[in-house]
Order: sequence, then C-alpha cells, then structure tokens
Amino acid sequence: MDALIFDMDGVLVDSVGYWNDVRARVITEALGVNEVDVSNLVGLNAHDEYAYLAERNDVELLKETYVSLLEEHAEEIYRERVSLFDDYEQVLTNAIEKDVRLGLVSASNRRWVEMVVDRFDLGEYFDIVVAGDDVPGPSKPEPAIYNHTLTQLGATADTCIAIEDSEHGVTAATRAGLYCLGYAHHRGQPLRHADETVGTEQALYERLIELCTSDSIP
Repeated sequence: MDALIFDMDGVLVDSVGYWNDVRARVITEALGVNEVDVSNLVGLNAHDEYAYLAERNDVELLKETYVSLLEEHAEEIYRERVSLFDDYEQVLTNAIEKDVRLGLVSASNRRWVEMVVDRFDLGEYFDIVVAGDDVPGPSKPEPAIYNHTLTQLGATADTCIAIEDSEHGVTAATRAGLYCLGYAHHRGQPLRHADETVGTEQALYERLIELCTSDSIP
C-alpha cells in the first residue's frame, strides 16, 4: 500500500452533525424549502449542494448567497466546535512509520480545510492536502478530485485506500479505482458501495492500524 487518503468532514473531524443543523436552518429559512433530507447533501461541496437543491426545488436565492450563508458558520464550526476522531495521532504516526503516505481529500473549500489543518497541526502528517476548489468542475461524487490526488502523489489507484463516510465520497473514490473503507456512522449513509465498512470510531481505529501493517490492499 502506497497511501491512505482521508476525507475530512465526518472522518477526521466530527463536523457532519454541526453542518446538518446549519444546512437544515439555511434551507428552510433562506431557501424556503421544507422536507429536505440533509443527509443526502453530506459529502458535497457548497456549490454542488445548491445545484442539488435547485434541481429539485423552486429556489429563488442565488447560489452565491447560499454559499455565503454557509460561510458565515464555517469559522465557528471548524475553529471552535469540531474535534478529531479518537487516536488519530497514533494512526497517522503508525502509517508514517510504515512508509505509508497520507493524503487529505475534502470536497470543502481550501479555506475550510486549512482551518482544520492549522487548528490540529495536521500539516506535519499529510503529504498532500486537496480541497474541492483545487480541482475545476464538479467535486465528489465525481472522481476528478481523487484522480488529481493520485497524480500529485505519483501513485496508482490500486495501491491506495480511501476512507470516506458519505455515499458521494465513496462513489468518488471507487470511480477513481481506489479501495474504499467506509465509515458508516451516521444516519442516511449506509455506504453500500464501499469495499468494506466499519461503524464506530474504535472499529475505524483498529482497522486503520491493521491496514498500515498490511503489505497489500485487501
């Protein structure tokens, strides 16, 4: 195995619940749209969220306004509320000791990703950090962001494992040809197309340690 590639929201940090609360309020109060299952938006970036909503509802609010409303909450969520999953430091350190490279690939924009990287001093661990706005065109579930990451790492898909917690993320990773470990820990995301799934932080930690000590992709 050449690399472990982590999603950010819901995998490295517990931000999904906070974002779902924000999305529900913005969609109802600003867009005037009711009865939207916000779990369907997990794994999308803000621009693609808007496209998803506008395609299915009569939305008058401009995309830029929707994105800016989410931006207003990002600082508080990433700098004050979120925490990292348990034992992350041991997992990342163990990977480095085994000469496994580390990637962080998020559909979120660069500013949001850098808030997390800076707050938790993750820059010392990751060989590459890719955000949604680093790659032109649609982000997850399209595979472009993973294809870009593989190119930057100089790696091939069959030597890397992605860790994702959303259907959109799993789809992006598997379309790019990566083996995908699904972290199926929140409502509405069974991750049926992941190559394997775990459902708890402890199970995720244990499986990642196992993967780091393995000589091959499962």
